[in-house]
Amino acid sequence: MAEKNKRVYDRMPFATPVRLRTPAALEGSGIDLGIGGVAVRVPTAVSEGSAVEVNLFRTGEPVPGTVRWSAPHPAAGFRLGIKWQEDNGHLVTAMRQLSM
Repeated sequence: MAEKNKRVYDRMPFATPVRLRTPAALEGSGIDLGIGGVAVRVPTAVSEGSAVEVNLFRTGEPVPGTVRWSAPHPAAGFRLGIKWQEDNGHLVTAMRQLSM
């Protein structure tokens, strides 16, 4: 039996460079993006529960969030699931427009 998707919101693929402030700065890349959060790949682990600011280079301003989970990425580095402090539909709209 297939496991049910636990996400509240749909996600869209998102392969744009990102910068996280944890407070240290980390460069990474996006994996997917949704109204409730983002998944990113970074070179080093970040502890679950850590407050972060995510700068999606194309949108300009950092967005506050919390690391909900962290796991090794199969290719290299770590994959992080970050929940926005507030649902962020305008980010998804902006990314859709940039990908057209």
